[in-house]
Amino acid sequence: MGKFSVNDLKRKVRFPNKNINLAEFFGILTGDGFMNIYRKYDYVIEIAGNKLSDKSYLKVYLTNLIKKLFNIIPRYIERNDQNSIYLRICSKAVFNYLLEKGFKKGRKGFIGIPLWIRENKEFMRYFVRGLFDTDGCISIKNKEGTKYPTISISSKSNKLLNIVRGYLEDRGINCVFMKQIDNSRKYSHEVIRYKIEINGYKNLQVWFNLIKSSNDRNIKKYRKAIDFLNKRNKDLKNR
Repeated sequence: MGKFSVNDLKRKVRFPNKNINLAEFFGILTGDGFMNIYRKYDYVIEIAGNKLSDKSYLKVYLTNLIKKLFNIIPRYIERNDQNSIYLRICSKAVFNYLLEKGFKKGRKGFIGIPLWIRENKEFMRYFVRGLFDTDGCISIKNKEGTKYPTISISSKSNKLLNIVRGYLEDRGINCVFMKQIDNSRKYSHEVIRYKIEINGYKNLQVWFNLIKSSNDRNIKKYRKAIDFLNKRNKDLKNR
């Protein structure tokens, strides 16, 4: 068979030019997605999320993004026995297109970022947004009684995070890079992961001015952190 399966032709699958939407989709895939071939003709691209916090992001935002890019409506999967939800694309054409554009099939391992994204600052901005919205989070830390926000992104690929760190630091966002070793019983062997952290209100505001977010989970946490900062500043002013 050619580049398109019969089903692809029926659905009128299309390919986008390299653009910010495709760059963001690559970031999403790099964070919580994978693609592989099962049996002979099942070309599967799948993206996972949390059932409670990512439902709107996958079911609305990401579904619309995929429709805009490929003219496909992905299948939404929610299982009662899991906390995860999934979007699944079954398409030979889209699978091979993503492969040609630099996304690897199977285990992502030490995945990097395709050159066509790295060489374009605007594409990198949207790639990092997609990565943050899937493999990143905002939390509030407490150091000696002082609370401050932290953006963190983790991956098994130090190559990936070093590229992201370089991009962010060139734009004035300071990052802390760390290596983590997980010896928990859920793994049969030692698992090494890497993480970048961006700490403090100033970095948080620079991030949301530059990178922003498409995931309500992160937008709500950002607004909550800013509300806390404004309240704290108001209390200090009134003392």
